[in-house]
Amino acid sequence: MATILGLPNELLSQVVDLTDPDDLESLSACCKRIHGSAEKRIKQHRNFKDKYTTITFDDAAPEDQTVIHPFVLLQDVLLEPRIAHYPGVINLRSWSIKPMQSPYYLDPDTVSLQVAQRCTQRIHDVITQCPYLRRERPADPEEPADPESEIQRGNPDAAIALLLTLFPNLQTLNVTQRLFLYSNVRKMIYKIQQVQSKVPSDAKSSQAFSKLARVDVSPTGDTLDSARIRDLVLLSALPSIETIRVSNMFYPDYVGIWPPTPKFIDVAATEIIIVGSVFASRILAGFLSNARSLRRFTYQHLRYRGHYAEWKPLLLVNILQEYTSNTLRHLDLTFTGQAEFPSLETLSHVCNFRGFPVLKKLRVDYALIASDKHNDLSGTQTLADLLPASLEELVIVADADEEKAAAVFEALPEMEKRLLPKLTGVALA
Repeated sequence: MATILGLPNELLSQVVDLTDPDDLESLSACCKRIHGSAEKRIKQHRNFKDKYTTITFDDAAPEDQTVIHPFVLLQDVLLEPRIAHYPGVINLRSWSIKPMQSPYYLDPDTVSLQVAQRCTQRIHDVITQCPYLRRERPADPEEPADPESEIQRGNPDAAIALLLTLFPNLQTLNVTQRLFLYSNVRKMIYKIQQVQSKVPSDAKSSQAFSKLARVDVSPTGDTLDSARIRDLVLLSALPSIETIRVSNMFYPDYVGIWPPTPKFIDVAATEIIIVGSVFASRILAGFLSNARSLRRFTYQHLRYRGHYAEWKPLLLVNILQEYTSNTLRHLDLTFTGQAEFPSLETLSHVCNFRGFPVLKKLRVDYALIASDKHNDLSGTQTLADLLPASLEELVIVADADEEKAAAVFEALPEMEKRLLPKLTGVALA
């Protein structure tokens, strides 16, 4: 039917002309009958699509039409399972982890508990069948530990954690919470990652997060929090992830990462974008050493207001060459922020990109490819000597020193045919 509807009017007219009139009459009657019977279902589908395609958890923005209380959504999903197939985007903004603190949506004294109690049996059934959950005995009898009890006592974080297991078509997760992921959500994602790592690839289509392809992370606040790094590592390890985008994260010092270290977790993402953030180079190196399928990598290092992280671009380039040289096609390695332009003398001759045989696009700071002492490019090392023969597009960022950067291009036309046969575009940003 969809194929017929997709035909151009001319072809559709020809099909009608060539079809037996009796068959056309039967088809028309059939369509009318289907439309009459399906009218209610179609209307419901449209309503569900409008209401549930994008879900936002945010107790600070009740005017946003995509915002819904976790307990309300949990009730909707458990009482009408079809709803679970609609969410494609989830926004985790700001939600109180304390029970029953949602005055914009529910009466904190009655409604949230009533909603939870009304769904108790259905919640129990879902938890029993969920491969990511095991009922745990609480260490303190007065402090329930299993998800069902957490939900019954009105914990929105537990409700969100359970909801994440029920949406098979979730494709995008946007996280802007100050604490990144709360405890129950973090535990749930960790269990999902563990289960998926043991499930054959042909059986993952029915698993939670099987279609989650993009995660955008931009925590609010200026907090140095190791939990944010472990959460990032955790999300990056989900097998379906294609793109991880990070902004506003500050982590200049090396500490242990949970699970123990990044080297024990494979990064599934093929594209990693880090902007407006500060990461210690060795943290990034540990992270990237597991990104064996990485095709696009962007890191815009932010230097300002005391958020100092030892900047070792050579270490990053060497790690990328060691683990992603045969896959990386797009590399963006630059500085941002209000600090002075890094010393060219300090960074002279730091990076050579010829170790990326399939790299097609390079966007790089001038300071990473030219030396303050040898900027005439007439010596043994020229710009073309630093670049791979596969390169098609080059962008040099040199806002602070355009005159010196311009000298880079003087010898390029003579060498590009010999060393860079595929280079078609060079720009100074």
